[in-house]
Amino acid sequence: METIFKRGQVVVMPLRGLIATAGRNPDDYTPLLDGGCLVHQLCALMHRTCNADNAAVRVIVAAKVRAGEAHFGVDARAALPE
Repeated sequence: METIFKRGQVVVMPLRGLIATAGRNPDDYTPLLDGGCLVHQLCALMHRTCNADNAAVRVIVAAKVRAGEAHFGVDARAALPE
């Protein structure tokens, strides 16, 4: 358990620093309780970040498809492997 706690601190403390650098209160997102982070807040933050990443991927893939269609033509692009 001690090893897991130390590994978690390696991630949480720099994350708290980034949150503070962004002008936010780290305790709002990764509050410490008895020296540890309340994981449910961290998971909520990660979930929002993952949603943004997933949305960016959809936009990038759509732009790639449009660029391929513009370069190769719609029929030739459709015939390319995935």
